[in-house]
Amino acid sequence: MILLAAALVELITVHMIDGRAVQINSQQITQLIHGSEGPNKVLVKGVHCVIRLTDSSFVSVAETCAEVEAKIGGKPL
Repeated sequence: MILLAAALVELITVHMIDGRAVQINSQQITQLIHGSEGPNKVLVKGVHCVIRLTDSSFVSVAETCAEVEAKIGGKPL
């Protein structure tokens, strides 16, 4: 049973702005928020997308939201 549950986890790799790779369960992504490009002036330079997760935590990444969407297979959130 544990093996089956592990097979259902779809991890994607994204990068923090300092270059570190982080793996995120794509099934826990609830929202993608566009980063420093555009009206969001409060985010650190280099953050192109903020990923919101089911536990209400956030991950700020160097990839654009379009790149994150491509990594999750274009699945609607």
